[in-house]
Amino acid sequence: MGDRRIEYHKGTDGFVPEAGDIVLYDRVFENKEHDHIGIVLEKREHTILAAEGNVNNISGIIERPINEHIRAYIRIPDGYRYREE
Repeated sequence: MGDRRIEYHKGTDGFVPEAGDIVLYDRVFENKEHDHIGIVLEKREHTILAAEGNVNNISGIIERPINEHIRAYIRIPDGYRYREE
């Protein structure tokens, strides 16, 4: 969150996710905050389609409701470079 080029949007702030955004989840598999992560593939009316790792110990494409389990979205801008050379 210290890099102003990277956008951080709480799950309830009305942000509209796009393909490529990172989605952070709370309480998906355990009753813990920030227990899962995925990459948004598509935003649908009331759900998102996300590529996720470690779903039943394998990677998969999962449709999840847009609800209180979404902690936040992270958007990294096109052309972003972690370190300038």
